[in-house]
Amino acid sequence: MTGMKWWFKARRGHTLLPLTLTVFLLFVIVVRNSVIGLPSLLSGGGDVVLMTFAPIPVTSGLMAVLDSRLDAPETSGIRPVAVLDSLLVLAVAGLAALIGLIAGTALGQPDAIITGRNTAFLVGLTLCVRAVAGPAAVMAPVGWLMLVILVGVGPDGDPYPWTVVRPPLDSWPAAVAAVLVLAAGTAAVLRPALRRPRRPAASHARSRSPRSLRKT
Repeated sequence: MTGMKWWFKARRGHTLLPLTLTVFLLFVIVVRNSVIGLPSLLSGGGDVVLMTFAPIPVTSGLMAVLDSRLDAPETSGIRPVAVLDSLLVLAVAGLAALIGLIAGTALGQPDAIITGRNTAFLVGLTLCVRAVAGPAAVMAPVGWLMLVILVGVGPDGDPYPWTVVRPPLDSWPAAVAAVLVLAAGTAAVLRPALRRPRRPAASHARSRSPRSLRKT
């Protein structure tokens, strides 16, 4: 338990996460079914539901939490930091989905319920990009949403399935894609823990003296 408290405080989770989820909730409540007209390269333009941008506070806050770390203790310590981080990712995505579900049901706004699916997808996307680009991955959700706005809607006005964040609530391909991308992002966070068991053998081999090597 002490180790978990140390990890959570090092991540600033006790301050950043409540703030992140509060901003997310307020965004959902205030925006509701508001739309904004933005240009599209394929359809010539159209209305974009502002609720589409609701996951941005969650992805940004989660990135800030995961990047708040103490490299030396985490690298040399025995605490399963990567496992805790991956569980934190799933917990935040789950809480965002729950908030969206409750708010959407209470307000009668299906677009608010969709924020759970969209948050799961964009969190997973951010973490996959983070494994390659590091902290710069915080801009991945914004880039994806801009791409969706520009080329994600066909000439007939219907969103393409690959956009994930634009299809309606009952779109099972979008739901499956969100789950798969979130799983991939979580696996990217968990990767250091999967590699950790190999280290003791390597360190043992390096610790063997030249004398012991000659004896063998």
